[in-house]
Amino acid sequence: MRRTRLVLALLLLACPAVAAAQQPLWPGVRPAEGAPEPNAEATVQALRTLHWKNQLEVTLARQALARAERGAVRRLAEQAVLDHELVDRRLMEIAKRLEIDLRPPAAEEHARTEQVQEMLAELTDLSGAEFEVAWLRMMVNGHREGIQQLAQLRPRVDAPEVRALLRDVLPLFDQHLSMARALQPDQRVGLAPEDSGAPLWIRVVGRAWR
Repeated sequence: MRRTRLVLALLLLACPAVAAAQQPLWPGVRPAEGAPEPNAEATVQALRTLHWKNQLEVTLARQALARAERGAVRRLAEQAVLDHELVDRRLMEIAKRLEIDLRPPAAEEHARTEQVQEMLAELTDLSGAEFEVAWLRMMVNGHREGIQQLAQLRPRVDAPEVRALLRDVLPLFDQHLSMARALQPDQRVGLAPEDSGAPLWIRVVGRAWR
């Protein structure tokens, strides 16, 4: 059954009609007055930013899969890996069609590598509840930052398929953010409701992994 649902999700992911049928779901962060017109530079920046966020979240989620104690935290980590890998696969297909290099400038890549190393080092000596608190904090902060960055970039993107991708992904980031907050020690433990607003292909994958 799980395999069947995953195949369905992949088919939906590959079908442009599904994305086209979705209405804008994210009210988002509105661009400032006098914001630049949509341009190719913003399109490249949006794809690179999302690619980086996907890779970071997968890396951190795999830490939780190996070390988290609570089943609910591990389930969130499983869903994060699956969701971000699916999004990244769709992203790379778009980047290939648009002939966009996803590698950032050398200085930016170096800074990102250092950031990942620092985050992993912070988690290295933690275990049990302490690990989960730190990991959930990273999930909350990372997804909040991702929402801010991508919502600001989306109005400036000039490629319709990239704008559609960001439209679909912003509710996903919001869903992960809500789920991580709900699992923090001072919140009610649980997962996001079925009608979270995420696109259909994301919700199908989420149900398959609960």
